[in-house]
Amino acid sequence: MSRRDSLLALAAYGRTVEEEFIAELPEAERLAVGAPDDWAAKDLVAHVTTWRDRRAAELADAGRAPLPPEDDEFDKANRHIFDQNRNLAWQVVHERARVAWDRFAAALAQLTDELLDTSETAAGSGRPLWRRITIDAGNHPVPHYAEYARRKGRVASATRWMESLTPRLSAVDPSDEWHGVIHYNLACHYAQVGMMEKALEALRLSLGRNPGLREWSSQDTDLTPLHPDPRFSSIVGSEAPTA
Repeated sequence: MSRRDSLLALAAYGRTVEEEFIAELPEAERLAVGAPDDWAAKDLVAHVTTWRDRRAAELADAGRAPLPPEDDEFDKANRHIFDQNRNLAWQVVHERARVAWDRFAAALAQLTDELLDTSETAAGSGRPLWRRITIDAGNHPVPHYAEYARRKGRVASATRWMESLTPRLSAVDPSDEWHGVIHYNLACHYAQVGMMEKALEALRLSLGRNPGLREWSSQDTDLTPLHPDPRFSSIVGSEAPTA
């Protein structure tokens, strides 16, 4: 499978998760009004949709000019997105999400694997384009929806989404660094839902393939539930074997 095809498959999965997320929402959650520090479901869908729409526009221009630099003022940008969309009706947000997925997939389908490996930006080199695309295709929406579902007690759906995301992300690139990141995110999910054995195993695989994550893992609050287990210190403090 080409890199482009693997990214298209990832985007199709991200869209499926979004549709399942929306279908599972009780009416009260669809109608809920959020706050800047406590987003409602509508705010969350509007948030990931806006970023995906921006990526679609970026992809449509890819190949004609250097890639734009990635936004590093996320808090400011996310607050602006919240304020822009907070008063929209649910039906409007839902329709915008559908259109944004269509635009994103259409723009992605026009790219070549060579272009997807491009990292040159106007300000110098950066992450390859394919890494940017994985964010809006799956790595941004799916964890967001899983975290929301987990907080609302829909742990089975959250876990299924995160577990099914893993092989689709893995198919995009074979590097140890990339696979370490994928398993790390899964370890964080497992830790947050109390699946400690799976969390420890995913963390072991993650640090075995990407030791550069070891320092962060020792302070990441998502992994705090693992701290009482002596195996956590052993995994974080030593070279973990790879699978």
